[in-house]
Parts: sequence; structure tokens; C-alpha cells
Amino acid sequence: MKLTLPPTTQKLVSEYLGLKIGPFVISCPYFQNITGKKTKAVFQGKGSPEEIAKETLKIITKSGRDLTGYDKNSIRFNMVMAGIGVDCSGLAVRILDSLLKEKGLGGIAQNTRPINLTPISLLRHRLKPFTSISANTLSSKTKLCGNKKPKRSATRRYY
Repeated sequence: MKLTLPPTTQKLVSEYLGLKIGPFVISCPYFQNITGKKTKAVFQGKGSPEEIAKETLKIITKSGRDLTGYDKNSIRFNMVMAGIGVDCSGLAVRILDSLLKEKGLGGIAQNTRPINLTPISLLRHRLKPFTSISANTLSSKTKLCGNKKPKRSATRRYY
């Protein structure tokens, strides 16, 4: 049996594999996130393909040049040097969020909870789920769906 992703989720994966930056199609850099205080999701490895492409264009134009002086490799090199790309949990969270929404199960924030259950952590989790959910949260059985199976209705089918 061949397993495939639903169309919207497959499109998201394809966008990471082929970022459209000006006339170029570039594979998004993938890296292990180094912890630190970074303000934007694209610098934390948690950005969407659109956010990553937009920030890349911003960095290139900030240097006073346009895309005519670049090729695919030099643009990707600039992305890597600026720390723009996606990390493991960022990619997984984006794909899971898309898949859950496409299946009608709500987003990733509704199906996970933070490790630390303080009011600030819960608020940050709801407002910025892509940057607050770590690989540790994703891999912990007790953090997904409150360790309970989702209720199934007669009209919905879960895969």
C-alpha cells in the first residue's frame, strides 16, 4: 500500500523543497537549530516557506543588490550564512499542523501542550505554536492530545 500526504500538506512539503525566490527555485536549507535569542521564526528554523523566501529577499535587497547578481547557489549560501532555513522540529510542526487541519482535527496547538504548564507557557503555545513546540514536545507521548485518543465521530474518519 502506497501512503501519500493530502494535497495541501504535499504542497507545503514541495514548497520547502522548492522555495521560489525571484526567478530561482531553491531547496530550503535544513539545519540543527542553535539555541539563542532570535526574534523571527525564520531565524529559529521554524518559518513557513513564504516567510523564509520573504526574509531571504529582504536580506539580499538590504545589501543594496538585486537578484541579477546571484545564482541559486549564492542565494542558498547567503541563506545559510544568515541562519535562514528550517530545522527538524520546525519542519515537523509545520507538516503536522497542515495535516491536522486538512483532516479537520484543528491545528498543532490544539493537539499538543507545552511541557511547562505555567500560564505564560500556555499563552505562548497558543499564540506562537510554531516557535514554542520543540522536538522534545513532539517526541513526548504525554504532550500529544493530553495522552488521550481523540474522540471519533460517526461522520469523520481518522487516519
